[in-house]
Amino acid sequence: MKKLLFTIFSTCILSIMAIAQIDNHNVPITATEGTSAGIASIPLGMERVQAPLTEVADFEAFDRPTGVQIEWKSLEERNNGGFQVLRSRDGQVWSVLGFIPGQNVSSQVYVEYEYFDQYPNDGDNYYQLRKIYLNGTSAYSEPIRVWYRGSAGSYGFTVYPNPATPSTQVFVKLENAPPSATVMNLYDMKGHLISQYNITDFQDDINLGSLASGMYVLSTQIGEDRLTKRLVVN
Repeated sequence: MKKLLFTIFSTCILSIMAIAQIDNHNVPITATEGTSAGIASIPLGMERVQAPLTEVADFEAFDRPTGVQIEWKSLEERNNGGFQVLRSRDGQVWSVLGFIPGQNVSSQVYVEYEYFDQYPNDGDNYYQLRKIYLNGTSAYSEPIRVWYRGSAGSYGFTVYPNPATPSTQVFVKLENAPPSATVMNLYDMKGHLISQYNITDFQDDINLGSLASGMYVLSTQIGEDRLTKRLVVN
């Protein structure tokens, strides 16, 4: 009889230890802030290895006048407890913005999700998804980056002098643009590309070369915005 009780007790202990080692993490399973009742998740930062998330597509972030719009598609909803949306200024230190509950449906059709960040950092913002499964495990998406222009207003650029003269340099200054090289295109009025220039550090001088007198168009793409400005050469 004693041997039977010892066997039952040992089996119970081994079962409890196996449950505690979910996803090879010897950490307690707790409900994190912002999660729905009953959804188990491992506290952020306690995982030893960040498993890659392969069940999302079209994970994108868009600069909007009042914040950043984040969108993605879930390709697998079974066992989906939900998504934590993470943000970082440098891509290294992350904070949790919010939690979107999963649909947890068996349909093979993808499910679209979105989250709006009302208070992004001015400049660079990195976003990442942490999918939390109903069994307590989790996986992380690849980070994405978006430049938020913030309170500075709309993108733009100035050209000086304008009108210009042939064989001179024109000074171009970008307004509220990301700190990366921007390609500036020069077209004639028929839409033919005349030349391209790389604008670095928000401003640069461009050499017009031997342009004939007339009207031209300088154009560049910053984010989703197409910016154009007419240039007159006398």
